[in-house]
Amino acid sequence: MNVREAVLRDLRSTKGVVNAELMDDDISCEVEYFERNTKTQVGLEFRNDGYLEAMRRQVRICIFCTEDFEFPEAPSMYYMSDDGIVMGHEVMQCEMEAYLAREDLVWISDNFIMYPDRTGCGDGIFVFKGKEYPGIEAYPGCTNGIITIPAGPSDLALKSRYGIENRREIATAVMAFDLI
Repeated sequence: MNVREAVLRDLRSTKGVVNAELMDDDISCEVEYFERNTKTQVGLEFRNDGYLEAMRRQVRICIFCTEDFEFPEAPSMYYMSDDGIVMGHEVMQCEMEAYLAREDLVWISDNFIMYPDRTGCGDGIFVFKGKEYPGIEAYPGCTNGIITIPAGPSDLALKSRYGIENRREIATAVMAFDLI
């Protein structure tokens, strides 16, 4: 069994994972197209840096999972200016108490804040970043693991490609890593 098969086997037996599939270049490029051409539901710019980073990795695995799957605890959604100023970001559950006590920010949802005093040049854009996935280092010859969530159109394309029913309780993630 090669290392890709070992990672797939272990992912498929992980709590919360419905299925996991190795992504070939065709579906990887189709998803990249969607990620480069997606806007938010209200027409704001959206850039999935996490998936673009995954495309630079040698191996990509699509993971279909429920809320029981444990993602790394790190923010991934940011609202940024064209010149890179972070004007807002996701707040993780473990950070919630500290942010609730602050008066220099505005809550725009249960887990997203904006900094009204921070401005940058140009228009704002939502940026989705990948999360480091250090667990991949446990496999011989694997390094640079990340995990990211694709946008809605990519989610549909991946579910269609791998025969997964389109149900809200099944999320799609992409894990990517390099081989040494």
